[in-house]
Amino acid sequence: MKILKYICKSENFIISLFYSLAYGIMLFNDGVYIDGWCFYHVAKPAIMNMTKSYGNPWDGYIFSSIFSFDSLIIPRLAVFFLFLLSALFLNKTLKEIKEMDDGSRLSVVLLFAILPVNFARIALCAFTYAISYFAFFLGLMLFSRYFKTRGIMLRLATLLIFIISFCTNSLLVLYMVSIILFILYKERGRIGTPGEFIVGMLRYTDFLVIAPAFWIAKNVFLKPCDFYAWHNNIALSSVLSAPIRSIQAFNDSFVAVINNAFNMFLSNACLCIIFGFAVFLFLSKTVIAAALSGKSDIKLFFLGLILFFAAAFPYLAVDHIPRFIDWDSRNQLLLPLGFSLALYYGMRLFCNRLRWGSHARLFLYSLMIALFISVNFKAYVDYQKDWFKQLSLVENFRASSVMKNNTTFIFDDQASDMNAMGRFYRFYEYTGLMKLAFNDETRFGMSLDMYNKLDWSRYFIDNKRFIELPEYNISGYRPRDPEFKVMIKPGSSDLSRMYKVIRALYYKLFDHVKFKKIIVGLVKLEYVRL
Repeated sequence: MKILKYICKSENFIISLFYSLAYGIMLFNDGVYIDGWCFYHVAKPAIMNMTKSYGNPWDGYIFSSIFSFDSLIIPRLAVFFLFLLSALFLNKTLKEIKEMDDGSRLSVVLLFAILPVNFARIALCAFTYAISYFAFFLGLMLFSRYFKTRGIMLRLATLLIFIISFCTNSLLVLYMVSIILFILYKERGRIGTPGEFIVGMLRYTDFLVIAPAFWIAKNVFLKPCDFYAWHNNIALSSVLSAPIRSIQAFNDSFVAVINNAFNMFLSNACLCIIFGFAVFLFLSKTVIAAALSGKSDIKLFFLGLILFFAAAFPYLAVDHIPRFIDWDSRNQLLLPLGFSLALYYGMRLFCNRLRWGSHARLFLYSLMIALFISVNFKAYVDYQKDWFKQLSLVENFRASSVMKNNTTFIFDDQASDMNAMGRFYRFYEYTGLMKLAFNDETRFGMSLDMYNKLDWSRYFIDNKRFIELPEYNISGYRPRDPEFKVMIKPGSSDLSRMYKVIRALYYKLFDHVKFKKIIVGLVKLEYVRL
């Protein structure tokens, strides 16, 4: 019993428990999403050529490995633990911030671990982001330890790990901001004049130089080419407008997260209150109570905002807005660090203003934790439903003589309510699904909306080389005018409620006959000859 009590009070256990409640459901998902179809059952040389073309040749080794598994649950398990370990590393790092009491530190890390952002982690084409994320927070933890040991080997190891994190280029800005602020914090006793500031920074020249050096070297030697020459080009106009557009990023990611939690509360108020109260009881017994107020609350709140905007800036500079629509949540990858600080200390300042007591504060925080876990859980159930829809398309393709005997299709998706996060299917998702159904690469299709935006007669003329690219699963396709419009409609199976998706998942694991019946009936296809 004493061991159980010790485990329950362990910070690593608490973080892992709440993280698992938020993301554990994704470990049952063996689905392929978005760009994953460009790697799934694609030959290694083709993957290597593609990743070399967009400037990250090392990605080829990673993607050819993870998509070689018979079950994609194995690499998804790796993603799960990479993000969990990042939270545990952050917890170690924040122990070096004396202005944060133990309860506040753990509260910030819990928010960091379960913030309902970056839902795109479910897509294994974002696997390299998880590696970079993991490396960055491991590097921060080692950097904080370096100030104690000053060991040369630790310094070199930390530099190497940070360089690995730079493989996701957006981390360069957050890295520079974080490192400079951390150095200033640790050296604050020895920095009083501009001269002392310069000398203090020079002690860490290697840490300050590696990020710009990496960026320059990559742009000189690994510049994207061919179809990916446009890939993440930095536009001067976007850079100049980034400070203004950061307001939109704040609204679409920070405010939207709070709004999503509020909507969850409105739709399931009773259950949310019960769950929040359960979290409150658990935390009140396990977490060291946070101080009611602190002299540094306002500073830590603004630190959070600085880190939030530093995380958003690189995406704004290449004209991407971090938000939830479609797959844009991948642009939220770096937001949790600043977000969690700003949210927690913003809540503290709010509670201080209202003179709330410790129990009221803890219940508000516990309710927020419960809502965030619920939002995450629902999102990943929706992605599971999305994958079931894709499997249904494969089964219906196989059973269709129209799909079997023709090659060119326009898809009118009238069952888009089963698409997670309001996304639409790209053409290479349709070609990947048709390849999976027929085991060949002779068919092409795209969404009706995309078709209406394009001049079909010039599409393959202007993109004649892309037929030859094996990652699009159309190496055997011969361009021609569309033959059929395929209307994707809801079928007899109903997965509109969360419990029905979970029940279907249960059947997938334990009753394949019932699962197959659900999948086959999830959508139905109707055809119009063009």
